[in-house]
Amino acid sequence: MLRVKNYKDYCYFDYTPYLDRKDKSMDKPPEGCPYGLGDVVVIIKEKSLGVVLGCISEVGDLRTDADGMQCWSTKGYLRPATMKDFKNPLLRRNDMLDKEFNHA
Repeated sequence: MLRVKNYKDYCYFDYTPYLDRKDKSMDKPPEGCPYGLGDVVVIIKEKSLGVVLGCISEVGDLRTDADGMQCWSTKGYLRPATMKDFKNPLLRRNDMLDKEFNHA
């Protein structure tokens, strides 16, 4: 799994990393969430690379820098990014992410 050095560099706001279904802060990710803060993911439908900024509830949502809220619990929405994805010109991403992985 690719992970950025500091996920907060990709945040525009001071997000709470983990929230339950009632928007209460949690100390750790919801059970079953395969992604952690700073993981780089491919957002399949949006054709973009994004950074995980938070995980919201045990129903399967997470926040990304690229395309906001995305579903991790349903197949076909997200997958872990690979270095090969950075060579794909069809995947949208921000310049800072490219620079972090030396593909600018």
